[in-house]
Amino acid sequence: MRLRRILPALLATLLGAGAALVATAPAQAATPDRWAFAFMDKPLPPAGYLMDLARQWKSDNVQNSTVSPGAVGRYRVVFPNIASTNGVAHVTAVAGDPRWCQVWNYFPLGADQIVDVQCYKYTGAVVTQDWSAFTVMYSTSSGLLPGPSTYAYLQGKSTGGTVTSYNPVGGINTSVHLGVGTGTYRVFLPGVGGPRSPATCR
Repeated sequence: MRLRRILPALLATLLGAGAALVATAPAQAATPDRWAFAFMDKPLPPAGYLMDLARQWKSDNVQNSTVSPGAVGRYRVVFPNIASTNGVAHVTAVAGDPRWCQVWNYFPLGADQIVDVQCYKYTGAVVTQDWSAFTVMYSTSSGLLPGPSTYAYLQGKSTGGTVTSYNPVGGINTSVHLGVGTGTYRVFLPGVGGPRSPATCR
């Protein structure tokens, strides 16, 4: 009889203690880091062209990144299901002649991440849409990486300063317009240097 009375009381005490622990414990959330890369290798791609499956990947492990042509020399890359408002995009031309490609714009559109790419010839003219191969990537990161991993990025303003950045050790990335010449900047990524620069990368 006494045992029947003690068990409900003990159970109520344990449930109450568990509720208190749940209420006071800090929330634990996974870091939703997202990234993607792809190689655009097709001259005059049709709208929604699925880029080379052997040279694309995303953090969700789905190979469905596409590209569509726009104005002369411009392409819209779609990385599905990795949209973010805080990240950075990068593009590099792949060509045997003097030309370059740069990020024209990037932004989330629903669940997708859009990266608009513009390619130019060495003369500064936009290239015709005959062959503007390029690699393109997008990444966004948050939280701290376990050592010794390092990966940092910064999107700077034309006048100096930072639009968005990430530092794996919690340092504050900075960008300074040097004023020495048009387009000359110095970027500091504290704490992610190599053996020759243990504290700062420039």
